[in-house]
Amino acid sequence: MIKQYFSMVIMAFAILVGPVRADQPRQTTTTDVFVAGIGYPNYRSPSLIKTQDGTLVAIALGRTGGEPGHGGDNDLIMKRSFDNGATWSTVQVI
Repeated sequence: MIKQYFSMVIMAFAILVGPVRADQPRQTTTTDVFVAGIGYPNYRSPSLIKTQDGTLVAIALGRTGGEPGHGGDNDLIMKRSFDNGATWSTVQVI
């Protein structure tokens, strides 16, 4: 769980920050896109992409099993952000 969360934060950081100029201070924020217990008991294999029109799309497996990594059904889910990650849509099952 922590490894998946860390991976999602790193991907979001890389996309949101982009190139940094030496004469400008870095300004970063983090956003929890998929939070265990909200919508699904836990999530697995998160991915983040940025489309050509600038929309961020976060995809993951929503797991119905109560314990991470054990049993339950998986739903392929997604959330979208149209404001560079400041806000996210509700979960949609793909």
